[in-house]
Amino acid sequence: MYSTAAPRHRPDPGPSVVVDDPAATAQRFRSLIESSTDAISIVDADGIVRYASPAHTRTLGIDAAELERCDAFARLHPDDDAQGRDLLAQLLRTPGGMRQAELRFQHRDGTWRTFVVTGRSLVDDPAVRGVVLTASDVTEQRELERRLFQRQKLEAVGRLAGGIAHDLNNILTVVTSYCGVLRAELPAGSPLAQDVREIDAAAARAATLTQQLLAFGRRQVGEARVVDLNRVVQEMQGMLRRIIGEDVVLDVVLAAAPVLVTADPAHLEQVVMNLVVNARHAMPDGGRLAIHVGRVEYGREGTRRAASADPGGYALLRVRDTGTGMDELTRARAFEPFFTTRAAGQGSGLGLATVYGIVDQAGGYVALDSAVGRGTTVTILLPPAREPAAEADEPAPGPTPPAGGSETVLLVEDQPPVRQVAQRLLERQGYTVLPAASGDDALALVQRHDGPIHLLLTDVVMPRMSGRVLAERLRERRAGVRVLFMSGYATDVLDADGLLQAGAQLLPKPFTPESLGRAVRAALGGATALGAMPAGGEAR
Repeated sequence: MYSTAAPRHRPDPGPSVVVDDPAATAQRFRSLIESSTDAISIVDADGIVRYASPAHTRTLGIDAAELERCDAFARLHPDDDAQGRDLLAQLLRTPGGMRQAELRFQHRDGTWRTFVVTGRSLVDDPAVRGVVLTASDVTEQRELERRLFQRQKLEAVGRLAGGIAHDLNNILTVVTSYCGVLRAELPAGSPLAQDVREIDAAAARAATLTQQLLAFGRRQVGEARVVDLNRVVQEMQGMLRRIIGEDVVLDVVLAAAPVLVTADPAHLEQVVMNLVVNARHAMPDGGRLAIHVGRVEYGREGTRRAASADPGGYALLRVRDTGTGMDELTRARAFEPFFTTRAAGQGSGLGLATVYGIVDQAGGYVALDSAVGRGTTVTILLPPAREPAAEADEPAPGPTPPAGGSETVLLVEDQPPVRQVAQRLLERQGYTVLPAASGDDALALVQRHDGPIHLLLTDVVMPRMSGRVLAERLRERRAGVRVLFMSGYATDVLDADGLLQAGAQLLPKPFTPESLGRAVRAALGGATALGAMPAGGEAR
């Protein structure tokens, strides 16, 4: 049965009101500030810290209590001091205003940490009567940005350096080849013979510089194999001691067991040599040079990060000197090609640039630690090899004059001076030469030529059609022809496509009449037939 009585209304108590204890409110806000990962401080009109949050201990290694009642800018980098004080002055003049700046403060351990400091002016708030500064530590972020920018800059310069070296090698090919022609044609005892030798020697020195440029640009042709880093350094000790002189003490510490890496042994020797020569120049009055070979578990918990390498096991090569050291500007540009602090004529500025290129090509990392008056330490990390070391090479036979031949060579080179001198040299050795300026010209020539073609001698990098694509298209027409590539540099695509590893032969530029003749004869006498070459993408 339902009631018919009118419902009784309870009085509305009104909105719920929570009365908080002022002490609880203060504690709540203090907890929020003290749990913040950003360092928060209150600074008065005189620049004195009246409050510092506990996060200062984590970011600067200093107890917050030590900072209170101290100058807020006492640990500010000298170069940032004016900017920091101007930030405070602007905030004091604009109550309620907000400003931001990026400033460097010194950590207790002496290093500099970078902070984005956001200031809010609460000078009119009776509870604050000052400026609240919130500092976010962006040191690691800025370091990553700096490394990325440095790598991008070096890669851009490396591409430029590789391109310049390629063009120089074409020019040097012409110089060295014609020197060979002149040497062969000058009568015995000719007074011009010495002039030709001087020209040839100057070209050889220029070729060495281009090899360093190619190493920096990671476009140098190398014969990577598994080698023991211990052995490389050990076999160089005698030579290194003669280079550094008696006023520099050389300490070499090798690993107890072989340290295997996959690299070109000659490139590794160049790395060690360049670092030692640099160290020698940094110690004009003598000093101490230490070379350390070992293994390291890099980037694990508790280890110091000296390079941008991924965590893991690495082969270690470290070269440390007690020389003059580098300032911040020099360190920032140390790996740039042609940058040098030596007097004119005393260095090419390619030493560290070459080291960077070789190590990067081997998949490794380079770290530079230096300060004025504190010497320099270069740390190199290389990926460890996963297979046994290769046997030592047999001594190379002495130079022998190249044997000529009567075969037909299809010569493809887009640079007219190089094409002309190569044709002249080959014809002098008895070959029949079919010259072409491009891949398209070469295929058209083959279409018209009824006789045999025994060898394709082609540049790798050419407009419109690369040497590799030309070789593949020629294979469709002349399956038995052999191939010899030539190039002023070898791009990383050649390795990635397996072109060099598959047995394809490469003649580096600059070449001489002797090296050209030997390479052509070897390609004709026992090289892999073109039909056995794997198909692949175009070389850039």
